[in-house]
Amino acid sequence: MTVLLGKIQLQRLITTTLVLVSSAVVGCSRPNPTPELIDPIYADLNQRSSLAKAAAETVKEELVQLRIDLAALPPRDPTIRKLREDISKKELQMMVAEQEGLYYEVRANQRREYARKDYLKAFNKGELWPDPQHFEAYKAQRRLKDAPREWSNRVEKTGRYNRKSADDMRKEIDEKLKAGPAAEK
Repeated sequence: MTVLLGKIQLQRLITTTLVLVSSAVVGCSRPNPTPELIDPIYADLNQRSSLAKAAAETVKEELVQLRIDLAALPPRDPTIRKLREDISKKELQMMVAEQEGLYYEVRANQRREYARKDYLKAFNKGELWPDPQHFEAYKAQRRLKDAPREWSNRVEKTGRYNRKSADDMRKEIDEKLKAGPAAEK
């Protein structure tokens, strides 16, 4: 009787172990419920959103201080005009920063939805996700979008129609004169 009871307990132990091991193996093949957390593009969009919102808060604090300074000035003070211009510029900066923060927040939400759909497709196909090429393309696009768009930022302005400056012309003439007639040939 005790031998039979020992065999039953051993069988239960073995079946319990097999059930636990098989459930662990099967449980690992479930899709991630929050794939956006491993998406570098989603993380970058969230970071940009938080940076823009923080910049808006900083400008808002500066704006409050400027308005306090304006209220403290006497009525006919000559610096009132400059202070009002500064307030106007700060209001514009704050509006732009708030809009940028909201833009990146909306883009992050869109990316989250896209990531969930794309992750499930990749999971069902057994592919790697997120695709490193997508992130490289995103970084290249960000670099181009963040690059300055003004010509003068990339090329030194030397004069009208991009001529040499007067100083460069004088140096060039002086060098030719010092070299003598051999340099002219």
